[in-house]
Amino acid sequence: MTLSEAIELLAPAAGEPSDVLARLRESLDPGARVIVIEYDRETANRWVPYPLPPERLLEVAERAGYGPPEIVARRSSAYHREMYCAYLAGTLTPARR
Repeated sequence: MTLSEAIELLAPAAGEPSDVLARLRESLDPGARVIVIEYDRETANRWVPYPLPPERLLEVAERAGYGPPEIVARRSSAYHREMYCAYLAGTLTPARR
């Protein structure tokens, strides 16, 4: 999938992260993974308006029909304490609304 195709697919669902991830999951091939790279922070600021800390990613991923996220790396950030990289594997679980 190209970046422009992904933007076109996900733009209507933008807002609630679980809606975005559920819409993306519907277009993935079986066994595909989604990579999430995000700041590990609870509060929003002008540079990270919609933070998604790992604890919330678990809830969002399950609501969207994925299995539990697997955090595969963490890195210090010059702008905020830490960033993380996780992947989500698609499952056959229907998305919960």
